[in-house]
Amino acid sequence: MLQLTQAQLEKIRRTAVLEYPHECCGILIGAVEHGKKIVTQLVVAHNQRQDSLRNRYLIDPAVIYRVESELRGTGRIILGYFHSHPDAPARPSLYDQEHAWPWYSYLIVSVIGGKTADMTVWQLESDRSRFEQEAFQVSEVEVS
Repeated sequence: MLQLTQAQLEKIRRTAVLEYPHECCGILIGAVEHGKKIVTQLVVAHNQRQDSLRNRYLIDPAVIYRVESELRGTGRIILGYFHSHPDAPARPSLYDQEHAWPWYSYLIVSVIGGKTADMTVWQLESDRSRFEQEAFQVSEVEVS
């Protein structure tokens, strides 16, 4: 299960609307406590794709490396990633499946006509055969 705050969800929604009609993307950072992935920070990333911005995203590997380096020794890790699906459902595409990693949480927000719609979270099976929908919980309390 993934836990986020209402403020974090709103930040993801705002980012998705601002980037529409292109996909937005970012990193979910936090810790695992009692089997629950608790998000403590979001890193909004610039979509590095040079083509297909409406249905593809790419986070610069240097950004991921920098974030991982900054987290070393803090007890926090990358829990997953978020991105939007402009004018499409909040379900992983075949492209998402081919580029995802098992264990990580993938939060997808659907943006229809410039307004956010559904938001879902997914985790790729360890054999990479399919995504399973992951439960997520909204906390009112900011986590530090």
